[in-house]
Amino acid sequence: VAASAYSRINDNYGSTFNSTAAVRYITNKIRASEGAEILDENQLLLENSGYCTLIYQQNGRVYERLFVEGDIIIAEGGEELFEAEILSIKDKHGLICVSVTDDNGSSFEAYCRKTDGGDGNA
Repeated sequence: VAASAYSRINDNYGSTFNSTAAVRYITNKIRASEGAEILDENQLLLENSGYCTLIYQQNGRVYERLFVEGDIIIAEGGEELFEAEILSIKDKHGLICVSVTDDNGSSFEAYCRKTDGGDGNA
């Protein structure tokens, strides 16, 4: 019985850690960028000098793809970052709310100020 309980706790911790890590990664990328634009509920475009980064969710995974300034932005061909059933990115009263839910239903969300110039103080 104790081994079964430990296994469930361990599995839940792993799920929570994964969704927490995904949200923290994305909010840190927002803070480090010069600008952020929500393209869709599961797509975020981060702007920097000469390039931009698209973070998006597709087929149960979160991806990241770099684009040179002026490229056509498409949500495919990115590098897989995390497993996630749901990635939700919303503007809530001037804050960017990032929420990730994994396939076990564990979720985590955090709020991040929109960037104000790339100095890391967003």
